[in-house]
Amino acid sequence: MKTNFHISLILVFGCLLSNMAGAEPQAETNIPHSTADAPMIFEVQDSYFHPKAVDLFNDYKTSLCLGRFDEAAAVLTLIQALLTTENERATFWQKAIPDIQLRTLTIIQICPDCLTGKCLTCRGQGICPACQGKKQCPVCKGKKSFSTRCKACLCKACSASGICTKCMGYKFIKCPTCLGSGMGIQTASGTPMCSRCGGKGRITCPECSGTGKCPTCAGKGRTSGCPKCNDTGVVVTTCVACQGTGKCVLCDNTGVCPACKGNGVCPRCDKNGMITYYRFPVHADWVRLQAGYILHREQPVVTNQIVEKSGSFQVFCGSREINLNVKANEIQCVSDGEMFDWVKSQVLK
Repeated sequence: MKTNFHISLILVFGCLLSNMAGAEPQAETNIPHSTADAPMIFEVQDSYFHPKAVDLFNDYKTSLCLGRFDEAAAVLTLIQALLTTENERATFWQKAIPDIQLRTLTIIQICPDCLTGKCLTCRGQGICPACQGKKQCPVCKGKKSFSTRCKACLCKACSASGICTKCMGYKFIKCPTCLGSGMGIQTASGTPMCSRCGGKGRITCPECSGTGKCPTCAGKGRTSGCPKCNDTGVVVTTCVACQGTGKCVLCDNTGVCPACKGNGVCPRCDKNGMITYYRFPVHADWVRLQAGYILHREQPVVTNQIVEKSGSFQVFCGSREINLNVKANEIQCVSDGEMFDWVKSQVLK
């Protein structure tokens, strides 16, 4: 919608400059006022305001009554730019739409980003939701990198335990000759002690030579010459989230919410719960409703709640309560969506 507004503004500016470049000086005119449905003519001298503003007013009325709100807003901006002083603007609008016939058409959308006017990003707290105001990367906690145990050089022979798998670190094993009994082969003269273990029933572990350590890794649990950790056993990796800076990238290390700049207020509706898209001065003859509000809901079905009076109102839209303040001679068109096509059929003639 904003893009269309900018395009309309550029096109109208182009047409204005083209017309002004080829315009001939005009003599002072004295043409009576027309009806509300005819083009607006002014009985004023050129010194009152820029004569092009009169033509633009007629374009403004046409665009507005056709429901082309972006275009009408662009033309309105041009008119205001041509009228350089407050006195000039007041004189122009008094001539264009006398006070007794002046109405204000305000087109509003209920804020889709918040429910209470608080910033949805930080839930009104004003602090960065990522680092919780701590001003550091929430992933690495400000450490810039991670240290993890290297898996590439883990000893497979001992499952990185560093213990001899044959003796399980006890340095001795059961004597395979006497099966741990310590006795030799029985003879007529008796049963001597086992000649291999000397009656102890155990022998030094031949796998680790009695060290109890894994012979492959010498008890370290890791093999040497690892290219990943350079035999340190630790792999250091830079934090991807902060690119090794240790700073919170969401709030640029300020600790405040980037959406609301720390004030906790919804940045889209500025705590009002509503977004005003347009505020148009209109003639009473252009509108069906002279004062009041229309609450338009698109979901679950298209419904309209119409109140034909000014004042303060508490209105429910679904489960949400909104406060409306309708001024005298103001028509507020409030929608729960971004489409305002319905305003033309409901309000404009």
